[in-house]
Amino acid sequence: MRLGPNHALEIEVGEANFIRGKHNIIQAIIHVNDLFMLSVSTVQSIFYEDVRAWLDEHEIRYIEGTKFTGKSSYEHRFDFAIPRSQQAPERYLQVINTATKQNIVNLIFAWEDIRDGRPPNAKAYAFLNDIRKRVGSSLRTALINYDITPVPWSERNEVLAEIAA
Repeated sequence: MRLGPNHALEIEVGEANFIRGKHNIIQAIIHVNDLFMLSVSTVQSIFYEDVRAWLDEHEIRYIEGTKFTGKSSYEHRFDFAIPRSQQAPERYLQVINTATKQNIVNLIFAWEDIRDGRPPNAKAYAFLNDIRKRVGSSLRTALINYDITPVPWSERNEVLAEIAA
C-alpha cells in the first residue's frame, strides 16, 4: 500500500491476489475511519457523556444545557445546572475536555458575567478531563481565584457529596 500522486491510497496486486488486496485496502479505509472517532469533538462528546453518566449513576438531579444571559448581554451555556436543595445552593457544572488557558478564561468570563443574576451562594464547578493529560496548576489556580471549583475527573468523587446534596 502507498499514497498515489493525488494522495490516494493505492495497492498494486496481481490477479491471483486481487481478493486479498481488495480486503486489505478496505481494512485500511476502516482503520482510517476509526481514527475520526477519536477526533477532538468526539472525545469531548465522550467526556461529556462520562460526566452525565456519573451524575446519573449517583442519582444527581440536573438540568442539561442551561443558558443564561449575563451583564454583557451575551448568552452563556452551562452543561449542567443542579437546582438548590435545603442542603446546598444552585450549582453549575461546565465540562472541559481540554483544559487550555482559553477554555478556562472563557468559563471565568461566563461565570463572572452571569454571577450577579444568580443567587448569592450559587457555585460553579469545572469538570476537567485529566485522564490523558494533567491539568496545569496555574489553570486550577485561575479557576479557584474566581470561585470556580476545579474538579479533575480523577478526583470527581471528592466533590460527590456537595454535588449530590
